[in-house]
Amino acid sequence: MLFLPKKILFVSHNASRAGAPILLLNLAKAIIAAGNYKLDFLLRAGGELEEEFANAGNVILPYTKKKSAYEKINTRLFHKHYDPLKKINFSQYDIVVLNTITHSDLLITIKKKYRGKIICYIHELNAVINYLTSSESLAVLFSNTDILLTPCMSVKNLLTESYKVDAAKIRMLPYYIPSNKNEFLREEKQGKKTFLVGGCGTIELRKGTDLFIQLSQLFKIKYPGLSIKFVWKGGNKNCLEFELLQQDINNLDLDNIVFEESSSDTSAFYAQLDVFVLTSREDPYPLVMLEAANHSIPVICFENSGGAVEFVEGNGKIVPYLNLEKMSEAIHEYYNNPGEKYDDGYKAKNKLSRIHQNANEIARQFFAAIQ
Repeated sequence: MLFLPKKILFVSHNASRAGAPILLLNLAKAIIAAGNYKLDFLLRAGGELEEEFANAGNVILPYTKKKSAYEKINTRLFHKHYDPLKKINFSQYDIVVLNTITHSDLLITIKKKYRGKIICYIHELNAVINYLTSSESLAVLFSNTDILLTPCMSVKNLLTESYKVDAAKIRMLPYYIPSNKNEFLREEKQGKKTFLVGGCGTIELRKGTDLFIQLSQLFKIKYPGLSIKFVWKGGNKNCLEFELLQQDINNLDLDNIVFEESSSDTSAFYAQLDVFVLTSREDPYPLVMLEAANHSIPVICFENSGGAVEFVEGNGKIVPYLNLEKMSEAIHEYYNNPGEKYDDGYKAKNKLSRIHQNANEIARQFFAAIQ
């Protein structure tokens, strides 16, 4: 018989419009749809998704709350440590789920006040783990959690092989992606004159935003005269990285690439695309890849870059790591063979539907995983 917790505390590093918080919200929606469960969300920082978290459960924002006058005096005069979690009754929860590997400091505090089951859903790979944590904090996390959840084999293999985590402690839990209700049909895309290649994500080295520009330049040189444009969705135009990328575009005299700021509605962006390229150097199991599949768009990715290969195999194209020459050739193949492009897009959509879009099944797997 499955253990079915009635009250769950989810801990998120923030409420930004990024992969981990969005996927946590999606999981919460699947759990809510499966039964009468009460969910609380402990957010270590705020963000654009605060209202959506509040719609799914009770939001606790202890780290953004200002100290009272009494707390300030205690801190200043008696050097008492201010504990933002002091007023939280952790004993009320059946389980606590940490959403990311970065909560070891919080875990120490929770363990002093809570004797129940603690789960950690890990969405990170090696470079990010090494950057955001230390060997000491990982030791705390691995020794004080009961179960580790991972979205794909790439993350599981990293934990067992590089960090020597006992495989018996690790469970696989697929992401839940709500079905796209406004999918553009094949016939509606056939009238387009420009072939659009999309990329999406924050503007950073890990996501390969610089590689996306290099890819557009290489494609223009390699296949001149074709009506193909590259569109990147995401990031903030008021940052140095964006200015540098825009400068690259201007210096290279590229007229086949544009950048769009991130927004809450990405459906229109995906709906216009023909192909999605994943230029990430490291990405555990990218949400953007699944969103593209939700619109029946085939994905091209790099091997050895994370869990994308696990999803793309059989319904997209996988090219050697950072090989932009091969990636441009893969784009050209789809341009010349629209039938292959449509077939791979529909295969991707079917795989997404089978693995990631049954809310009841994802909830069942979640409760089975935490046993």
